[in-house]
Amino acid sequence: MGAGLDDTGHFNIVVLAHDEPTFAQQNLLRLEQVITSGSSMAGRPWRDSFAIREIDANGAALVALLDVEQPQTAIDALTDKDSLVLTG
Repeated sequence: MGAGLDDTGHFNIVVLAHDEPTFAQQNLLRLEQVITSGSSMAGRPWRDSFAIREIDANGAALVALLDVEQPQTAIDALTDKDSLVLTG
């Protein structure tokens, strides 16, 4: 997970490695659903924090480029163990 700034604005990048390409594709659909219709543990819709700029499953890797207002948004969600990226 990382953060950056370009001519479009702040963004977060999320990279998830999977055992199989099929798992990466399945997780792509899950991540899209979480961002578009899920909420943080505090009840705030993720779509209020993120806009999907690009999301792709390339082999066993899932790469999501997310537009954000605050560069720490995804990193905070990860360190707070929030519901953006869950395992199980």
